[in-house]
Amino acid sequence: MDLRIKILIGILVVGILIANILLTNKLVIFENQRGEVITKKGKITLTTDKTEYEQGEKIKVTIKNNLNQNIWYYGTEEYAALYSCLEDYRYALKIQKLAKSKDIWNDVKAHYNCCFMICYVKAPELKELNPKEKIFGIWNQKISNSKAGIVGKLAEPGKYRFVFVYYLSNNTNYPNYVYSNEFTIKEKVEASAEYK
Repeated sequence: MDLRIKILIGILVVGILIANILLTNKLVIFENQRGEVITKKGKITLTTDKTEYEQGEKIKVTIKNNLNQNIWYYGTEEYAALYSCLEDYRYALKIQKLAKSKDIWNDVKAHYNCCFMICYVKAPELKELNPKEKIFGIWNQKISNSKAGIVGKLAEPGKYRFVFVYYLSNNTNYPNYVYSNEFTIKEKVEASAEYK
């Protein structure tokens, strides 16, 4: 047999083996244009309650497990923990802002008072989310800023999104990610004195 035919047969066999492992071993995962993780057995959705917010308005995001299996995430009670300035603090939700270049999403650290003073913060725990169950995340639009200190700084106007970090088992060495819809934070417009 010609050497080229042997190589082609070898590549074909390896491809079939890899496809078989992916199809029979848990899930085949990819992400659609809305940022939902799609699998052979369902998807995880991550959606905000609105698509436009004024500066300072609380933003609520709902995470729903539509997979046919449990997933794991870091949180407290029924809330997903936000990525923040606290070192060694495990999180399930990251906030990202679209850079002005329009091609790059930059991570934004949520503000906590404990970033600037010593206080007790209950560390997020690894929690299990069953199929069809929901959890939530809430962001008050405060971001960590060393100049603003304990008060924090309001997020600047722009386009944002959340990133949910989850695991398909309680082994946290293999994270998976799903993205929310994009949402806009608009500059807060103060009413003039004659309309107050």
